Amino acid sequence: TYASAGASSAGASAAAASAASAPAPAPAPASGLLPAHVIREGGYTNVRQDPSTSAIIVNKIADGSPIKYKKYNAKWCIVYDLAGNRLGYMHASKVIPD
Repeated sequence: TYASAGASSAGASAAAASAASAPAPAPAPASGLLPAHVIREGGYTNVRQDPSTSAIIVNKIADGSPIKYKKYNAKWCIVYDLAGNRLGYMHASKVIPD
């Protein structure tokens, strides 16, 4: 039984390594997101990993681009970039509902 447990463990490790190297599928937009666009200020707006200006920037969306959004709190929105298929946080002052 120890040998069979080791073999299945090795098989699981190989499968996990293969899955880890494969690109992650694009996330589906979360339900309840509303249409909007990024405010036009002559550039782009950062999309962050967490709702904080010190959080890692995970994407940049060109001003005027269409997005989907949902309020997270008074200052931040969860946004879905339609062009890049990415979720993240954007300052609420940059989101213009359609």
